Amino acid sequence: MKPLLWITFILFVVGHISGPVVDPDLWWHITVGNWILSNQAIPTEELWNKFALGQPWIAYSWSIEILLAFVDGQFGDLGLAALKLLMNIALVVTVFVVFARLSGSWFFGALIGALAVFGCVQNLTLRPQTFVWIYFVWILGATDNIVRNGFSKRTILYFCLPFTLWANAQITTVIGIATAFVWLCALRKVKPVLIGTGLAFLATLITPYFGQEWLVFFAKSSHPMDHNIIAEFQPAHILKFSTGFLILALGLLLALLHKKPSAVYPERVLMGGALAIAGLTFVKFIPLATLYLCALVCLAWRKRDASYGNLGEGIDRLKILVYKLPLDALSFILVCFFILDLSKLWSQPILNNFTPTVEIDYFLENDLPHPLLHDFGRGGYVMYRLKNSDGTIDYPVVIDGRTNVNAPEIWQAFMAALGGKESWRELIDLTKPETILWDGNTPFSSLLIESGEWCRLQVPGKQTGIDLFVKRDYFLTNTEKFKSDNCATD
Repeated sequence: MKPLLWITFILFVVGHISGPVVDPDLWWHITVGNWILSNQAIPTEELWNKFALGQPWIAYSWSIEILLAFVDGQFGDLGLAALKLLMNIALVVTVFVVFARLSGSWFFGALIGALAVFGCVQNLTLRPQTFVWIYFVWILGATDNIVRNGFSKRTILYFCLPFTLWANAQITTVIGIATAFVWLCALRKVKPVLIGTGLAFLATLITPYFGQEWLVFFAKSSHPMDHNIIAEFQPAHILKFSTGFLILALGLLLALLHKKPSAVYPERVLMGGALAIAGLTFVKFIPLATLYLCALVCLAWRKRDASYGNLGEGIDRLKILVYKLPLDALSFILVCFFILDLSKLWSQPILNNFTPTVEIDYFLENDLPHPLLHDFGRGGYVMYRLKNSDGTIDYPVVIDGRTNVNAPEIWQAFMAALGGKESWRELIDLTKPETILWDGNTPFSSLLIESGEWCRLQVPGKQTGIDLFVKRDYFLTNTEKFKSDNCATD
């Protein structure tokens, strides 16, 4: 593939997948990173959640959290947007290079790589899981390298490094180890398979916690089922953008295997089926499933022959058609699309449709009373805004995006309040708030208004559907300062 076209196509794909920074979990990751940088230590106990203070807690994403906190502290919103752009470039380049080596074709690697990356778009945010996708694809390439070239100091280092990076970014390393085991089975010898799998596991123990992350993983293994209200733990559906790409990758793989069943080892196909089922069950795993299935497509293409018939011929014709185009002009057009997407990102680095920036500004500027009750998705941002410069917090949050931290009774009360159930007042009884920040489109917000006990403040410049409430007594003693649309001032 022409180097200029390959590079500009990368830029085009990066521009397409790059959007404003939007992720409710980003903010608590930055807060933890602030604490680590300020204290030059890794936390071992909970410091930010009111109902879990002092309990053992492991910051298993500490490596990414330090990076996020540093960039946020030095460069602010534009810095975070730039970091997301660089992360996207690393993802696309890794996928394109590894897939090119797996398929034996730079053109086919770029084509399938684009399909795989586009399938990750809906889950692509500035958080540790996206870095894990890079490590995952790296592991696929490194394991395939060992299968083809055997063990050496170089191949072992290249193989072990992504496992260590993964273990210091997220607790899902078991997926990487299982993938490596399945791919190494192609050696058809027990000893090298066990050596490779053992090295992968040992590499995950190189963390500040010396592998305690595995205990957290087993403790959290049921969380996707217990917290299925969270978007990433919900099942996939056909109307979801990423689901279509997963099905497309699976269909393309099955089409190639139908033409040539021996193109991919059966155990690798079974692993792909397991990941596809996991992705359709919990959308959080769709990117990993899509990347894996596309890697298998590349492997199948490497063993292509005349048996692929019209499918192989069609891709060859597409390649010829692309190369007949004036490559300089095509590359120029791709760069223009990248610049256009980049300008949109720079004009709006942070998407505030979900983030209660204006509401928290108003809360702080007017010194509204604590405790502050908020919903689950915005707990991380509240933690970020209420933190001190060293990452500590004077008013711990009542609930946040760390599912292994939230007290069970608080989570149950939150679910009852969110759904407007009969026991909706239990959350208020447990947290005893003076101010409430909540999604205005939920039953709980309507119940607060109907109760007559809470006044919804009119926040100047408000652009979201988030409501800010204070108790009626507090509002009536500050009517010269605040306005409310449900509380009379006479």
